[in-house]
Amino acid sequence: MHLLSPLALAWLCSIPALIWLWRYATSRRQIRIPSLVPFERLLRRAPTHRTRLLVNWLFWLQLACLLLAALALAEPVLVGHSARTTLVIIDTSASMQASVGGPSAFGRAKQELLTRIARKEPHERMVLVASAPVTPLTREPLSDEVQLRGLVQRLSPSDVGGNLALAGRIGRAVVGREPDAILILTDEPPPLHADSAVEVRSFGSALPNVAIVGADLSDPLCVPATASETGEPPNGHPSARLLVTVQNFSDEEQPLRLSARVPDAQDVAHTLTLLPQQRETIPVSLPGGIEGPVTIRVETARDALAVDNQLIVSLAREGRSGGAGQQIPVVLASERPEVSQVIGRWLDACPRIAWHVMDATNPPTPRSGADAPADSILITDQAELAASWPSTSMMIAQHSSGSPRLTLTHWLIDSSHPITSYLEPLESVVTALAPPPQSSVGGLVGASGEPVLWAVSEDRKVPLVLASERQGTRRVTFLLDPTATPNSVPLTLVFFNSLRWLAGSRRFTVTGEPLTFGFVEPGRVRIERPDGAVEWRDHPGGIFRYEATDRTGRYRVEGPPRAIERTVNFVHPIESNTMTRSSTWSADPSAEPTTDAEASARYPMVHWLLRLMLIILVVEWWLYSRKGRHET
Repeated sequence: MHLLSPLALAWLCSIPALIWLWRYATSRRQIRIPSLVPFERLLRRAPTHRTRLLVNWLFWLQLACLLLAALALAEPVLVGHSARTTLVIIDTSASMQASVGGPSAFGRAKQELLTRIARKEPHERMVLVASAPVTPLTREPLSDEVQLRGLVQRLSPSDVGGNLALAGRIGRAVVGREPDAILILTDEPPPLHADSAVEVRSFGSALPNVAIVGADLSDPLCVPATASETGEPPNGHPSARLLVTVQNFSDEEQPLRLSARVPDAQDVAHTLTLLPQQRETIPVSLPGGIEGPVTIRVETARDALAVDNQLIVSLAREGRSGGAGQQIPVVLASERPEVSQVIGRWLDACPRIAWHVMDATNPPTPRSGADAPADSILITDQAELAASWPSTSMMIAQHSSGSPRLTLTHWLIDSSHPITSYLEPLESVVTALAPPPQSSVGGLVGASGEPVLWAVSEDRKVPLVLASERQGTRRVTFLLDPTATPNSVPLTLVFFNSLRWLAGSRRFTVTGEPLTFGFVEPGRVRIERPDGAVEWRDHPGGIFRYEATDRTGRYRVEGPPRAIERTVNFVHPIESNTMTRSSTWSADPSAEPTTDAEASARYPMVHWLLRLMLIILVVEWWLYSRKGRHET
């Protein structure tokens, strides 16, 4: 048997007991006693002593408690100035690690910040922000000295570049308004124009440094493409050619030794001397058929930064730039016949280049890309086609929209880029320049990258060639018309230097770039970082990307079905330049000054009144107990 409502059954069974209790109560005699009966005798007795109210300390204490309770119910507040808020930006970029026979700039900045925290006023609040990568260390302004010291002591410099202006904007967002003061601890020089509320403490000094600033796996472009023409054995592996770029960031000559550690082969070493501020590209010939990581190291007597002295490049047996015996696929797409004729004659001069013409009006899609391999270099004058090209490297030959005119110009080059190799500075070249409105890079459709070649003419500096590289994708933009410009040696050099740079490959990942580990099945993924930390992430399945690459070294990802390792390097010429630093701080134009309403603060007094009332009650209890002891 099942009961629908057991509680209702229990109530029903209790009805007889309730009726019996009611009958029992009504049968008894009830007597009403007034509540003032205990006080009748006192009211009839005449007073024998005082006839007025007895006032003592207990009375006054009780009256004070009554007044404090009434005041607390009113919830009074005090209006005054808010606590002083200081935004502290500490530079954690890679250059802060630089040192020569003494403490680093980061160590001195960290000690200075700990001293500032120990000397701060009790009501002063601080917001801590690290600049590289930009990370707010506090979610809100803190005044607790113990918490602030703990956050600073756990800080360490990273292996990426930083930006103080971006850190300032993030810090203002945490504060919620313009801070009362900004303290910047960095190795950069103070800015020329800074607000009076901004204090910049610079711990940097001019230190000599030699760094690896680039590396390309590339080979001579215009060489025979067959083994019989190169003289190599038919079954032998073509040798790889690694171009390592090093720079001397100092005001004195630096002798150095560059070594390449090759798997299962003898190390390759080069020695040379770099002039002050000299950048040199060193070709390193590697044995053919090697596969695996190649470790490149630079050793010198005086070097302030160690993180930029090593580079690990991964080599594979197959690849577009694996050796001189492989061809370079090039796709030429243009609606103008003159472009195909001029560019085609240049491409025919190189036996390694295998090129063909593609219809620019009907480009292949990724599904039907048989005529356009994924690693082909695109040469086109169509910006839309270049933007949608799936290749990791491409070249855009963009002609002027107006009628160009031939002008005698002087070419100004960026000697640090491979595209301007073998060019003489300020060389006179007849160039087909675009009209003046087209001289601005921002006004050109499809133009992107940093200028590496300019034309100086009639007090104008016009960019001619742009180069960009983002996550392994390289692009060269020609802002001159090669069909209208007379053929010359400098023009040919720029074209083939650009093609060689596009045909090369970097084959390494730098800090700040995301790592792609391929397909990983759904589940928990374990990530081992170079600094020893271990992270766990839930992965829904598919391509796994990891973006927190702020340390150089090995990253290991363990997830179904396998474990994958990737190596991250540090290549950052700006951070490696410890001799001449430049400020990245700038005032925020959108920052508004703090108004009087924002500067004032309301301090509630309720908790202070309750604390005072509790103290009075304790004193009253003590006096009352003391009085009782005296009476006994």
